[in-house]
Amino acid sequence: MPYKLHEKVIDNIPNIKFYGIDGAGHASPYEFPEKVNPILIDFFK
Repeated sequence: MPYKLHEKVIDNIPNIKFYGIDGAGHASPYEFPEKVNPILIDFFK
């Protein structure tokens, strides 16, 4: 999703959490594992 649409999406989905990672694209888990992995670990707890 284009970053500029994130506010519209988060306003319409209850209980959603949005994490913006500057410079990230579709491969953010591979490009920024140090930022993505803690978010995923917290989600799965």
